[in-house]
Parts: sequence; C-alpha cells; structure tokens
Amino acid sequence: MFPITFSNHEHRVRLCPLQLRKGSPIHNPGRTYAEILLVPTKTLLPVCLRVSLVMPFLNSFVSSSSSFNPALAWSLGNGGKGYFIIAFPFALDSGWYQELPCTTFRTFQHRKEREGRIRHEFIVLKLSDDSVCRVERMGDPNARLNALATQGSVAQDLAQCFASESEAHLESSELISEVTLPCEFEIQDVLKICRAIKEGEKTRNYTLQVYNCYFFSLAIQTCLTRFIAYWEESEHFAKWHLRASEAIEDLSRTDQALSASGTSPYYHVLFKIISILSARNNQESSLIMDIKSKLQQLMACSSTVQRDIKYRVNNLLWYSTIDSSLDEFVEENVIEAVLDTLQERFSEVLTSGSFRPLEETNSRLPSILTRLVARAGGTEWPKSHALTLNKLKRKQLSQIGAGLQTLKEDTRLESHTPMDPAAGTSISWPWVQYLVAYFLWALHIALLSVSGITLLEVSGAPTIAIEKWLDDIVAKLEHASAIKCHGPEWVIQDIHMLLKDQRAIWNKSPWNSMYISIKDYIHARANIIEYLEESKPTIGVRFGDEKTELNICISSFQEHIIERIKMQAKEVESVWLGSSAKIQIELKETLSQVWRMIREDAGITEKVVQMYDHCSFINFYGIIALTTFQTLASNHQLLQNLELLSVQDLEAQVASWRESLPNLESRVQELLDVASRPDAQPEATTELARAKQELDHNIVLFAKAQEILSDKRLQANRTQAQAMSDQLQAIQRAHGDRELPYGSPAPKASDEEDKQPAPSLNMWSAIESSDLNRSPQPSNQTHRLNIAQNGQALALIHKLDSLPVRDLEARVVSWRDSLPNLEARAQDLLVAASRPDADPEMTAAYGRAKQEFEHNKFLFIKAQEILTRKHMQAQSQLAQAQGQAQAYRDLSQPPELEK
Repeated sequence: MFPITFSNHEHRVRLCPLQLRKGSPIHNPGRTYAEILLVPTKTLLPVCLRVSLVMPFLNSFVSSSSSFNPALAWSLGNGGKGYFIIAFPFALDSGWYQELPCTTFRTFQHRKEREGRIRHEFIVLKLSDDSVCRVERMGDPNARLNALATQGSVAQDLAQCFASESEAHLESSELISEVTLPCEFEIQDVLKICRAIKEGEKTRNYTLQVYNCYFFSLAIQTCLTRFIAYWEESEHFAKWHLRASEAIEDLSRTDQALSASGTSPYYHVLFKIISILSARNNQESSLIMDIKSKLQQLMACSSTVQRDIKYRVNNLLWYSTIDSSLDEFVEENVIEAVLDTLQERFSEVLTSGSFRPLEETNSRLPSILTRLVARAGGTEWPKSHALTLNKLKRKQLSQIGAGLQTLKEDTRLESHTPMDPAAGTSISWPWVQYLVAYFLWALHIALLSVSGITLLEVSGAPTIAIEKWLDDIVAKLEHASAIKCHGPEWVIQDIHMLLKDQRAIWNKSPWNSMYISIKDYIHARANIIEYLEESKPTIGVRFGDEKTELNICISSFQEHIIERIKMQAKEVESVWLGSSAKIQIELKETLSQVWRMIREDAGITEKVVQMYDHCSFINFYGIIALTTFQTLASNHQLLQNLELLSVQDLEAQVASWRESLPNLESRVQELLDVASRPDAQPEATTELARAKQELDHNIVLFAKAQEILSDKRLQANRTQAQAMSDQLQAIQRAHGDRELPYGSPAPKASDEEDKQPAPSLNMWSAIESSDLNRSPQPSNQTHRLNIAQNGQALALIHKLDSLPVRDLEARVVSWRDSLPNLEARAQDLLVAASRPDADPEMTAAYGRAKQEFEHNKFLFIKAQEILTRKHMQAQSQLAQAQGQAQAYRDLSQPPELEK
C-alpha cells in the first residue's frame, strides 16, 4: 500500500492508489507517507498542491545532537561561530586548524545516536588536552530527496571541537566502540582520509544507500587503524618468495614426469599453433622451457620482488585480501612470461622462410594472435614495471611530537553559522512525480515477477569455446599442403572471424595450468597469513558498555568492521533502499579504494584531484589502438560503426570532431579557472571532471576516425592503382606486348605492390643511410646515440618498417598519447630525487623513467618518419600508374581519332 492523505482546509482523508482507481470505500489504511493539501485559488488553476513527504529515514541528514543544534554551536576556534565543512584545499597555518589548542589524539570513539529510524553515526576524537573533536558526514539539507538518487546529493563532511565531553552533549548517543592507538595521531591524519573520500567519483557525494554517515565513520576508523598495521614489514615474505622460486623450478620436473606418457600438462593448443607457424613443430618442451626461463628472470631479483610485494601489501586495506593479492602477483608474472615468449615466437613467424613471400600477411598474423590472447586476460604487452614510489602509508610508532610543517595557505576553510533544521524542507513537484513513477515501476516489475514474467533477466546465449576452434586450425595446419600452398592467410581469416563473435571465450587461459601449479605449490608450503601479525602493533578496544579494554590485532578489529558493514547493509535493506549483499560488496571495495587513494604527504593544501580511469573510459567505448598485446574492449559496436561509414561520411565526422575540439578545450580551461578559485563550489569541480572526460572521449574518437579514414584512403588508392595496372596489362596484351613509351618500367605484379626492400644485413649502416634519420628534432642525434645502439631498438625499427600502414598509424597515435604522461612522470621523479632527504631508489627510478621516455620518443619520431615515407611511396605508385595508363591510352588510340 502507498497511502496518501488529502486535506481540504481541516478535513483530511487518506487513500491508497488501489482505492483511488477502483473507488473503494475510504478507511484508515495506517501509516501516512504523503500529505496533499488542496487550497482554493482565484487563478485559472483550480487547486494548488502542496506535497510534504513524511520519510523518517531522511532524518539521517540531521543528527539530533549535531552541530546544527544552536545550543551546541560553541566550538573551539573561529570564535564559536559554528561547525566547519571539511573542504580542500585546507589551510593548516591559519583559520580553524591553527586556532585549535590541541590537534593530537590517541583515542577515538565510534558513536551512534539513540533516536531516529536510521540512527546517525559519527566519530569523536579525544584530543590530548581532554577536549574532543566530532567528525561526521551529513547530506545537503536543501536537497534531501537527491540522496535517494544514484548520484546522491552534495556531502557535507563536518568537524567541530568542544572543550570537554560534557559540552559536546554526547549523552544523546551510545558508544559502539572506543579505540586506543599505540601512538599519537594528528587531526591532519583524519583530514588525509577525508581528502581521499572527496577524491572518489562516488564517495564525494551523499547517498542514503551506501555513502552515508555509516560509510564515513567506518572509513575513518578502518584507515586510522590500518596506518599502524605494518603488515608489509615481515620476513615471511622472503620465505614466500623462496617458495615461489622453488615452485617455478618444479615446473620442469613436473612437466617431464607427466609428459613421459603424453602431452605436457602445461601445453596449450595456442602453443601448438605458434610452434607450427614458427617452424618449431614437435618441439613442445622448447616453448615451455622458454616460458619457465622467462618467469625465472622475472622472479629472480629478490630485492626487487620484495619491494614490489611491500608496496602491493601496503596498498591493501583488508588483511583477508593479502593471500589473494600474492596469488595475483604470481599470475601477473606468469602472464608476462607467457606473453613475452609468444611475442618472440611471433617474431619468428615474420622471418620464417616458408612465409617470406607473404610479408603483409605475416605482419597481420601477430596482431590477430595477440588480440586472441588478450581475450584471455593478457591486456597489455610489454608490462609496465613502473613502481609507485610514494611513501608507504603508515604511522611511526616511536615518533616524538614533531611540529607540523608550515604550509602555504591556498584558501580559507569555509565556515558556517548554525543552520535551522527546518530550513529547506520544500519539495518540488517533479521529485514527487519521480517517486510515484519509481514506485509504480517497481510495483509493475513485482507483479510481473509473481506472474512468472522476468524483465530484468539477462538471456543466456550459448558460448563458443576458443580452444575447440583452435583445435580445428591445428588439424588443418598439420596437413603439409596447407602450409606449402596457401600460407597463413586462412589462419588469419579464421581467427578474425572468431574474434568478431562476442560469444567466443576461453575455457582456460593459455597460462592457467602453470599459474595453478605454482599457486598450489606455494600454498602447500608457505602459509604466511597466520604469521604476518606476529610482533606487530596492537590496539586497545572497548565495545559498547563494557568496562574492560581488549588488546587485539588489526585483523581482529577489521572483523568487527565487517560485522558493522553487514549490520548497515541489512538496516538499509530494511527500508527498501537496496540489496544487503550488494551493499556489503560495494562498501568493502569502496573502503579499499579510499585507502589506496590516501597520499602520505603534507599537501593537505593541494586541490582535490579528480580521479577517473582514462583506460577504463577508453575500454568502455571500445576505442583502443591495435598495439602489441593490447586488448580490444568487449564492446566493439562503436568501432564497427566507424569502420562501416563511407569515406564521405567519415570525412564529415572527422571535420565535425576537429571543429568541436577547440571549443571543448576552451570550456575545460574556463571550468578549470572557476574550480581553482578559493571560493569554488564542489559542483564546479564535478563539472570540470565531466568536461575533461568529454574532451578526452572526443579526442580518442577523433584519432580513431582519422586512423580509419587514412586506411580507407590508402585502400582506395591501392584499389585504383590495381585497376589501372590490370588495365595496362590488358592494353599491353591487346597490342602484342609493345614496348612501353618513355622508357617506363613494366607494371609490378599485384602481390608485390606493397613489398618493401629487403633489410640490409648491416642494421646500423641501414639506419645511418636510410631516411629514418631525417628527423627535424634537434635532439635526434642524442636519441640515436642513446637508443639506436641497442640491438632491441634496431629490431623494433625494422619491425616498424615492415608493419602495414594501419598498424603503424595506431602505434603513432599510442606513442603520441603516452609521451606527455611519461615526460610528466620523469619530471616528478626528478623533483623528488633532488630533495636532500631523497631515497637513493628515487634516483634510479628517475633514470629508468627518463630512459623510458627517451626510448618512446625515439620510436615515435621514427614511426612518424616511416609512416610519412609509406604515404609518399603509395602516392608515387599511384601517380606512376596513372601516367602509365595515360601513356597506354595515347598509344592505343587510332590515328584518325588523334587527328
């Protein structure tokens, strides 16, 4: 039932929708959810509706004893004018924070109001001078119904200090838990957590379902206690690394023992295809040994592996996820070893003697196969070894009250006077329409479900096993004539057809058997989770009304947090605001995200960073360049639509994006100026993020459309040249193979049109003498000396020269997009390495980042030069073919027509 109260002056009745529809007699249906007041007017409208929703759970916006209460408005700092909204940038050397007599604490409380349908929760910091600081989250009281929407309302994260607990009037709330930390913390540490919450795309807003006062309280206490866990500092990780090395070594012994009676347990049908195409058929053990050797190289450096593990574990919030994170570390290295080995075999396919006549076909084969591997989860090659060299997120236990660093004030923290809880309660009529429509939709779905009709169920389409498809290809390849006569063209066509079908999935990835074997070996011999908290800091915890304080480890306190998450999810579900199971999962994942986004620096005065994943954004639209081992997004619809457009439509689309990009850039710059002002509203930052996202999206689409358009034009030129060549041959045959005029050479055969000259045996002299060094950049000589001497770089340049134009254009776009980020990263590391107290690892990291930037810049320049040369060659061939065609027409024209 959804009862509604009608009121005409003082006469009120309550109806439910079914009574209104069927004309049922009026009775008292119970609880009133909406009240509609009918007021006579003298205007054209006969009635004026005033709607007031009575929804008790919205009371969580305003706590009964929060700082909104004028009686509690006295606070330390700011002259007792009111509470403070936590916003960034945050001035530490002036204003509210500077006026606090004390900013350190060792004990905090998690408290809950005694009254309310959904009772408000908040955190109380017990400062060292016996004063208290109350920190809490509330929604915008002027937009209460927005909290029901997915995007939520603007969150108001508040802080207010009181001289004592009695003046804070905490008696209206009950204690959930009180935690005593092993060292002193600063209020600044809490602000870092608040900043991480503000930087989240979803967490910066207030929603009744998830990102409410419960979430805010859980985030602060979970992150504060995680600061002193020190899980990453354990000698047990060295033992784990030793067991991992043993597991890798055990791969060959297990492989030899099990393969004596048949095929290797680690061998995969994809490996079989690669072995056949690379002229290494019937050498299964060779590829497995290459993968094992590559994996040993990746896991060999003990100090590097342990450092990576340390930063990986430090970024984990939940103790229960350490084991699975180590498994992911093993899987990532196994994937990289397999992909590196396959890449080497792909290079052998390009140089295989059997396929040398089909140069363009061979250059397409690695791209097709790498896309197939990407479908199994190998999303990128080569793997980036860039390590996040931020400070570890932890608190020094032996710290001696160090003074806070004086920071430059960027802006003044916003201050507000006490607010009237009754203010801003008017509800607009469109929101009522939204709620009623939502209720009717939910009722409609429920009734259909009762009748056995499901509208939200995803149809289970049958899947296609990629392994079965590849087995058929192996069977064809093993037939000798398939290789000698036809080459790999049909292999490309078969796999390309398979990739077009979104139902095609791997039952098991090519590296699954190796990964499972190593993981099981480690788990059987190195269960380090039981020992990670030995000799680690503990906390004192008192729950509820208990007088006794328990001394427990961080993982035990996290079990208490998990129970609170379950309770919160069930409480939200009880008022029909969401699914308890989904809320629990989202809360755990979001709290982990908050921990990862905490930055251990003194830069509270920095502007909140608008975080969003550019790669995920590109994956959503399916616009990814076809570079080596870079996966295509699952949704190819947009890419296919672009490719299906005609040249004229595509040119119009490219022109449209080209014209719109400057306007979008100007809009982003204007919003950036607005958001950078001291008095900027949070909505300005959100609008800036949206504009930046729209700009990036259009840039990606513009680049992709340009790539497809260039490919279509080149293909049209080739088709035209081929038609002219065929016409020339026909004319030549008709005239008895007469000699060509002007000493023109005979037309090339169609299968040799795009064939490039064979590379010189002396790679260095080839680069010295070829057009590759015609770079307009002044630093080209430095690039050549620093990078071109590397044999791998030489091989990459020759590989670029053998790529088709479309793949080369994709690589140019990819390098052009990555260079600014690489340069910025190198500059940041240079600044960090220049500090007097810089870690020696910073200098090494800067050297690696600078080398990576120079390497990519060099390849970008060379790829541009090769691409330009290929375009000029294609145009030259077209012009030559046109000239020859005109010459044959003149030669074949009858004399009388000439006169």
